[in-house]
Amino acid sequence: MGRQVVTRTLRFQYLKPSKFTAELKKPEGVSALLPDDKKMRLTVQGEKEAIELLVQMAQLADVKPFRYLLTLTLVKLGPGTRRQALEKKSLVLENKAPVSISLSGGMCELQGTLHGSPGEVQLLFTTQAARLRGTRREVTESLQASRRVPFGKTTTIARFADPQIGPSHGTKPTPITLVLEASANEAMGRPER
Repeated sequence: MGRQVVTRTLRFQYLKPSKFTAELKKPEGVSALLPDDKKMRLTVQGEKEAIELLVQMAQLADVKPFRYLLTLTLVKLGPGTRRQALEKKSLVLENKAPVSISLSGGMCELQGTLHGSPGEVQLLFTTQAARLRGTRREVTESLQASRRVPFGKTTTIARFADPQIGPSHGTKPTPITLVLEASANEAMGRPER
C-alpha cells in the first residue's frame, strides 16, 4: 500500500511564511512548499506524516515575538561626582534586531545587534566617541564589545575619555569622561523599522 499524499494550507499569525520556509530544513516526504506572505499562509504538499510534522513545527515557530525597550543614555562625568546627561534615546526592538543610534549630534555612535531573553538583553556592538569640528567628525576612541543588560538595571556599556580632550597619556586619569549607559525591559509597543 502506497503512502498517502495530501495538500494542506497552514495559516500564520506572526511569522511570515517565507521566513519560516527559508529557515526550515524541509522534512523528508514534503514535496512542495508555497509561501504566500500577503495572505499569511503556506500551502504544503507531501506525505501525510511529513505534513503533520510540518504543522507541529509551524505552530512552534509562529509565536508572537518578544519586544524590548532599550534606552541608551550618554552621560558626561566631570571631576568629583558631577554628572550631566547629554542625551537619552529609547527604541522598541525585536529579538536579533539591528541597533544603530547616534547620540549628542554624533559625539557617540553605536552599531550592533540586540539579543533578548525573558530577563535581559545582550548587546553585541561597536561604539565610537568622536570630536566634532564643524561638519567634520574625528573618531577619538572606539570599542567593540558584548554587554549583558539585566531588565530594570542601568548598566554602563562603554566609557570614553572626553573627545574634546582625548585620552590621558600620563598617570593622571582624564578628569572628564563620557559614559554610555543602557537599560532594558520587555516592551508592548511596535518595533522600530
